[in-house]
Amino acid sequence: MASSASTQHAALFAEAVDRKVVVPERRLALRDLPLGRALAVSIDPYFRGLSGRPDAAAAFLQAAGFDPEATVRQIDTTGRRKLASVLALRLVEQGATPEALDVLVADRFWIEPDQMYAQDLEAYVNSCDRLEQEGLGMAVCLGDREATAKAEKLLEEYTAKVLGYLVSLESAGLFPKKHIQFFYCDDASLAGVVAGTGMQFFFDSSRPTLGLSVLDGVTKVSARASRAHIASGIDLAVALREAASEVSGNGGGHNIASGATIPKGKEDKFLSLVDEIVERQRGAARENAQ
Repeated sequence: MASSASTQHAALFAEAVDRKVVVPERRLALRDLPLGRALAVSIDPYFRGLSGRPDAAAAFLQAAGFDPEATVRQIDTTGRRKLASVLALRLVEQGATPEALDVLVADRFWIEPDQMYAQDLEAYVNSCDRLEQEGLGMAVCLGDREATAKAEKLLEEYTAKVLGYLVSLESAGLFPKKHIQFFYCDDASLAGVVAGTGMQFFFDSSRPTLGLSVLDGVTKVSARASRAHIASGIDLAVALREAASEVSGNGGGHNIASGATIPKGKEDKFLSLVDEIVERQRGAARENAQ
């Protein structure tokens, strides 16, 4: 059944491409905005010192020989390659993980009737969902232009919130323990994306990251690791589940991305337990490799 559905989806996509309703492109993963703004609002990839900083982004582009008011679609092939190289170097210099470079240039799909990229449509729907405006997201999918304009404002709000946390963590840093690192996030719905983005693009890559949101009575935890952490034996789902159970909470998820809910006031104990478990996991993996 699943295979049949996949075949039908592939056929529909091929027809849309053939009719030029959808135009596939291999290009920089920046929004279809003037480059200065596109760079300043970029979260995935996140550019340390540029994302969340319009003036710095514009100055960076000008120094590299690009017009901050031009869009990616207005730059010729040579210019796009040069910009990709400049941005890739920026990611390397800021200590981004190897997989972070994979997202810099991605497959993009231009929707000709709507004059937007499918990824931007996805971003609109995602921001509506994150900000609890699911009905608006549905209206956007149905082609409601007024809804799309409202969704653009929600996306700006969502992006500004995420960038606010990331820019703050650039300067303030995270709280380090021996084997993990953590930060506090007032908005539990954003902790995961902040942890994941930071982990991939500029946090200390030697330690998994936990984002804690202290709410009324409970504390929500979102944890993210990297592929290198998983290769070293870390399993965040196990670590959070075991640590949470020790403080009368619950946790789980995937080895690279997991979450937990613990009683308010048990944060220090929980973090110490996770730190110990991660140390144990790494030690066991080393022993098994010998």
